[in-house]
Amino acid sequence: MRYLIDGYNLLHALFGPPASPQGLEPARQRLLDRLCEFPQVEPHDLTVVFDATRAPPNSPVRVVYRGMQLHFPRTQTADDFIEDLIHNERHPQKLVVVSNDHRIQLAAKRRPCSMLECLDWVEQMNRPRAAERAEERPEKPETETETEHWLKTFGGNEGIDPDDFGRLR
Repeated sequence: MRYLIDGYNLLHALFGPPASPQGLEPARQRLLDRLCEFPQVEPHDLTVVFDATRAPPNSPVRVVYRGMQLHFPRTQTADDFIEDLIHNERHPQKLVVVSNDHRIQLAAKRRPCSMLECLDWVEQMNRPRAAERAEERPEKPETETETEHWLKTFGGNEGIDPDDFGRLR
């Protein structure tokens, strides 16, 4: 899966608005570093769009940061740019759009792309992968000794007539 993220929308959902305009760049950096920490996604699968009015001074329109594609559109709003990306997506079924903006959500549904609100996506990205969850599960007893121990502890099948199984169903 690839992810198209409304950058400032996610930033505000995670951290709230910066206290001052000077706090925007450190908050943006914190967001980008946080995105690289998600176990469920590779940075090269992320495209993040920020409004250019809040872009770092002298920043280019497109940047690759730790594998992520960052866009700072200057000739249109971030929402317009995201809508264009959604509209021009060749494989919309492989795209997840992350935003709380209803206009962007509607554009995603029209294609149809998957759509997640910001905090729902973060929660999903924080979940351990299926393989990691399997590693956390205790293993079943594998030896005859362990099986015998549990049968003695909880009782075996002594005294049960195999013909009774038909009546137990």
